[in-house]
Amino acid sequence: MVTSESSSLIPFTGHNVLLPDGSRTIPGEILLEEHPFPQAILRTLDLVFPERTPGQYSAVDLGCLEGGHTALIAQAGFSTLGIEGRQNNYERCQFVAEQLGLDGLRFACDDVRNLERYGTFDVTFCSGLLYHLDDPIAFLKTIATCTRKLLILHTHFATDEIPLLFPYLSDLTTNEGVPGRWAEEHPETSTEEEIVARRWASLDNNRSFWVEKRHLLQTLIELGFSVVFEQYDSLHHVVDDNYIAENGRSMFVAVKVPGGPVDRPPG
Repeated sequence: MVTSESSSLIPFTGHNVLLPDGSRTIPGEILLEEHPFPQAILRTLDLVFPERTPGQYSAVDLGCLEGGHTALIAQAGFSTLGIEGRQNNYERCQFVAEQLGLDGLRFACDDVRNLERYGTFDVTFCSGLLYHLDDPIAFLKTIATCTRKLLILHTHFATDEIPLLFPYLSDLTTNEGVPGRWAEEHPETSTEEEIVARRWASLDNNRSFWVEKRHLLQTLIELGFSVVFEQYDSLHHVVDDNYIAENGRSMFVAVKVPGGPVDRPPG
């Protein structure tokens, strides 16, 4: 377990959380809550759930890393579960939970592919995870089963040209019936210790599949998310910020609404 005394010896790598004593989990860096992406998340929650009381709605954060986003969603009034597969990341999540003391915040150390064990949620937040899986379509089906209303998905996707930042991506191919590109997660010669140490990589699969953007969006619609859109206010500046083009990654919002395309007969 990470304690307040030992947390500095096991540094956080991604989520800079403001603690009650005024300290930060990543000293000297901008707070997670000050980035435009978390701010966009909170605006989306307000849009879909404009009138809510604390604990009225539930949320799950998949592959929550160090628990920063999970905490922000809980602070917004949602009963929130963060699922993290790596023990070393999970310990940081537990440290955040202990420090913040939020009633609606909890974590589980588990493979997110076991999501159905935890029931259903009004909100599913899936950031930095889908493109680490070798069966992303199958996992999106699991997400659809477990999500009652809203999915916030921040992910890489395959494009016609390989982004300069990711020269290791494969040629366009097909997996699970959709086009995309393969990416290496772990060399075949990796030891179990080396895999565990790669805190920002997959849990066990040696390669992952990035789904082509249009097929990703169509899959969401076919899985029952009647309203699907890309949320650009997650960027620092829509004109000047080249994040989406350079990374082949963006924020997508999918909402289940009665009477949408899936519910209507063709013609």
